[in-house]
Amino acid sequence: MSKFNIGNMNLYYGDFHALKDINMEIQANEITAFIGPSGCGKSTFLKSLNRMNDLVDGCRITGKIELDGEDIYGNIDVNLLRKRVGMVFQNPNDQIFKNTAFDEVMFGPLQIGMSKKQAKEVALKALDMVGLKGAEKINPYELGYRDAFLSPEEFVAYKKANA
Repeated sequence: MSKFNIGNMNLYYGDFHALKDINMEIQANEITAFIGPSGCGKSTFLKSLNRMNDLVDGCRITGKIELDGEDIYGNIDVNLLRKRVGMVFQNPNDQIFKNTAFDEVMFGPLQIGMSKKQAKEVALKALDMVGLKGAEKINPYELGYRDAFLSPEEFVAYKKANA
């Protein structure tokens, strides 16, 4: 059984037909890549998989999108869907808009109902796991543009020295 099953999916922004007759299956535990030029609909399609397009005025979707056999546009709790189908944005300007790496990482655990204390512990552990211990107060935008030749530890030290 596929993880996602998309059938005759069409997406409209008002009268503009942005995505046309998409039919595909996305298998669980496999890598699927969406490749194409800027503006061709890759992100628009991906946003439809967790209903982020619901937030766009005039956006309308027809056809079916099923996750584990359940119609995600049927009677489903959108918040639970978004807990199962997350999004990571390429552009730091599209992030959750927190001012620090710590607050950005802590946002997710808070959204799934963790206490502030638990979320803080999880965020600190996560930052440590990816080599960003000490980067808690750094703006996430800056983390995306660090020098490729610096290790995370060197970057944190650099930022502290130049603060």
